[in-house]
Amino acid sequence: RNGVFHFNHVTRPVTNQLDFSFKFQTWKIKHKAIIGNSSAFLDRKTLYGKVTTGQSATDISAIQPNNLGERRVEINRIRAYKEFVSGFYFQDWIDFSDRFKILLGLRYDYFSGEYDPKSRLLTAPANPDKGSYGNFTYRGAVSFQPVKNFLTTYISASSFFKPIRSYDARTGNLFKPESGFPAMSGWRVPLETGCQWRLYWRQARPVSER
Repeated sequence: RNGVFHFNHVTRPVTNQLDFSFKFQTWKIKHKAIIGNSSAFLDRKTLYGKVTTGQSATDISAIQPNNLGERRVEINRIRAYKEFVSGFYFQDWIDFSDRFKILLGLRYDYFSGEYDPKSRLLTAPANPDKGSYGNFTYRGAVSFQPVKNFLTTYISASSFFKPIRSYDARTGNLFKPESGFPAMSGWRVPLETGCQWRLYWRQARPVSER
């Protein structure tokens, strides 16, 4: 009755990406900007049940199964989770001159999730573990040519926020989102040779408190 056909998944994802890029000028300073939003919603259910054949309700063997007649499926348990993530962002590439440019960006992300800690009867009320997070991240960069059309120096830094679509099955607690701080600096010449260094920091995934 609980053979190889004892579950199936029903997944309903919805995603959307919308952005708008434009140019403008403040006095003699040129701007290339982009503003937008990315969102995703996921509704997933795993259904469990028993598989029987005919009137005798004989077990179906997973090894060399025989054709025992009509196969019947009785769905009686479910495990579900829902997730929603949305991010709003703005970025501006600022040209002060042909030799000096700056990149500025800001983003806000929101994440929420509901998870059944284990499968439950279809008739049982849902009591999911819930969690939600929101966070601002940024990015910035500077590019400067001390020798016009030959030598370019640059430096950049940013922060990141990454929701973790998982939870601790032992406690039912959701994992906190990952966060970090990467940075990079270097110089470049037209032959694509040069030197750069990188600094990268990343926070582990501690379990959130209930």
